Amino acid sequence: MDQTLRMPRPVDIGRLLVTIQAAFAAVGAVFMGAVTAGGGGAPPVAWALVALMLAAGVSGWLLADRVATRRRRVLVLLVAWEAALFAAGVVTALDESDFDLFSLISPNLVGPVVVAGLLLVPSSARAWFDR
Repeated sequence: MDQTLRMPRPVDIGRLLVTIQAAFAAVGAVFMGAVTAGGGGAPPVAWALVALMLAAGVSGWLLADRVATRRRRVLVLLVAWEAALFAAGVVTALDESDFDLFSLISPNLVGPVVVAGLLLVPSSARAWFDR
């Protein structure tokens, strides 16, 4: 009789959202790299941003893939990854010239909060990340 543990629904949804965030970061890095390369003499800061976006995409994808291992450090790394995405969203919102309340309601800020909340639901975190 096969008794495999099923991933709790909040953790499964969180993993899906992390995968989507990672895909958007990787695709954004590719597009930003194409624009930067086509622009001629791009400053090194632009290439550093492309590298950071690509690193965010790859690391998010790797972390989402590791959720099935059920290790507590994967949970900690996922929450730290979401905190970094949230911080990047805050910096982007503050950098806007027309900063207002609606700048705080964006996928860059709401997404990481939702995913971290899903991963930190007490029953899910205790039930799944117990190794």
